[in-house]
Amino acid sequence: ITPNIPEAALLLGWSEVRVSENRFDACKTLEELSGCAVLLTGGHSYVGSVEDVLCIEDKIQTFSRPIIETKNTHGTGCTLSAAIAAYLARGVALEKAVELAGDFVHAAISAARNQRLGKGSGPVEHFFAYREPSE
Repeated sequence: ITPNIPEAALLLGWSEVRVSENRFDACKTLEELSGCAVLLTGGHSYVGSVEDVLCIEDKIQTFSRPIIETKNTHGTGCTLSAAIAAYLARGVALEKAVELAGDFVHAAISAARNQRLGKGSGPVEHFFAYREPSE
């Protein structure tokens, strides 16, 4: 499962602050409750970088990327989980699939950072790899 901080707080009955300040414990507790691997995504923490926490059995791994200043983050969770599933379907190990999927989402956010679509949160740029550099 791939909950973000607000979703993890809801699932655990914890405050968002508690989840954010105790991400390893939150991730491990969710893993115990769900019986599956947990990727607690850190995009809602806003502490200078985004740190995702992956918990698989007794192993905890973190993935850290710099925050990209943009409003265009709509769809990041769905994109992340779909990318993980796609990498797994290609036979990539879970830890590496999570890393590659996170890199993809980060690049998609970066590619969309200056787009202006509507008034709210815009989408990430899923097709960044197919665009010309000048676009």
